[in-house]
Amino acid sequence: MQVQKVAFEPSDVNREFVGVVRARYETDLGFRVAGKIIARAVNVGDRVHAGDVVARVDARISSCRSRARARSCQRRCRASRRRGRRAALSHAA
Repeated sequence: MQVQKVAFEPSDVNREFVGVVRARYETDLGFRVAGKIIARAVNVGDRVHAGDVVARVDARISSCRSRARARSCQRRCRASRRRGRRAALSHAA
């Protein structure tokens, strides 16, 4: 075991660190309608309650093609998140 004494000393030396800032909690959201978000009623950090309107969707774009595209995008997004989590775990080990 290695023990090191740490003390605070004022210094004029600037230090920079490289890293990734990630949210402590992440929520996967899914929508049953395809379409383009035309209005967002909340901002990051806002508290919301059940039944609150958080966004308005233009559902006129709900063709079969756009639903298929949305499913494909969701699959790619989930795969990307899994790769990111695996990479984070491998760096943490």
